[in-house]
Amino acid sequence: MRLSPRLALPAIVALSLSTAARADEVCNNIGHQELEVDGRNDEWTNAEVKVQPGDIVLVFARGKVKLGGWMGEVGPNGQNNGLGRLHIKVGTGTVVPIGERWVGTFREGGTVKFKIHDTNYQDNEGKFLVHLLILPRSALPPAVHVDSD
Repeated sequence: MRLSPRLALPAIVALSLSTAARADEVCNNIGHQELEVDGRNDEWTNAEVKVQPGDIVLVFARGKVKLGGWMGEVGPNGQNNGLGRLHIKVGTGTVVPIGERWVGTFREGGTVKFKIHDTNYQDNEGKFLVHLLILPRSALPPAVHVDSD
C-alpha cells in the first residue's frame, strides 16, 4: 500500500494527538516544511529544520527535472543509473538516495539537506517540490507489547 502525502500528515497528526491525549498536553513539535530543490543547484539545499537522533523523517517529492544533453526529463526517482534522483543527508552524515517517497531515521542529528544527483548541473532545468515531515521521537507513545496467538 502506498501512502499519499495527503494521507500521511493526517495519520501523523492523529498519532501525535493520541499521544498528547494520554499526556494531557498538546504535542506541537511536529514539523512540516515545503521546499524546492532546483535541478541546477550543485550545492545542498538546506531545510530550515534540524532533527535529533531517532526522529522519524518523512519525505514526499514531486516535480520534473530535465537533465542536460540527451538524458531527458526525470521525476524524483531519477534514472536507473541514479542520475536525477533526490538525495537527503543530515549534517555532514551519509548521503541517502530517497526518490519520491521515503521514511526513516538518522543516528545523528543536524540540519536536513537535499540535493539532486547529477554530474553536470549547468544544463539542467526544473525543480522538485519536497514536503518534509518530522515526527520527534519524544512525540511517540510508549510501545505496547502485543502477545502473539
